[in-house]
Amino acid sequence: MNPFHKSYITLFQQDLLLRGEYKNPHQVPKVEKVVLNIGMKDLLQDKKRILIPLLALEAITGQRTVTTKSRKMVANLKIRKGTLLGTKVTLRGASLYIFLTRLNLLLFPRLKQWRGFSKKDINHQGNLSFRLPKALDFLELERHYALFPQLPSIDITLVTSAKTKEEGQALLTSFPFPFVTDK
Repeated sequence: MNPFHKSYITLFQQDLLLRGEYKNPHQVPKVEKVVLNIGMKDLLQDKKRILIPLLALEAITGQRTVTTKSRKMVANLKIRKGTLLGTKVTLRGASLYIFLTRLNLLLFPRLKQWRGFSKKDINHQGNLSFRLPKALDFLELERHYALFPQLPSIDITLVTSAKTKEEGQALLTSFPFPFVTDK
């Protein structure tokens, strides 16, 4: 069992059940999915450039990616309905906890001038969203540096089943994520 999943089950879930906040283990909030997204502005001119983020996300996660298209027309940005905008992948189950472990143990220590997450980064639904400006910090992409010359930033969203911001904060701080104290 993955260390993140094990700490969730043995520490956080049992702690909340013993405190009496929840009556059933299924009521305790959990991380439902992780969504990795790469959006590119250059796709309007050259649609072949979608291959770079597609290959990058597949190398990072080991899963097949999905292209994202616009849902409606935006005249100011010259975007038509159905225009290719980027790519995304959703991780659930065991692959979710494997990715969280790699993120925490391999990626975050390598980031320079990054202090950690603030509790203010968690939205009112208990989800955490952040952006990695340099996607080449992932070890999987670093090996193939020549293939990904102009890779844009990656947006990562941790979606939880928490109903409030406080539940989301309690859940995400129970994981060994680098949270900093707000002043």
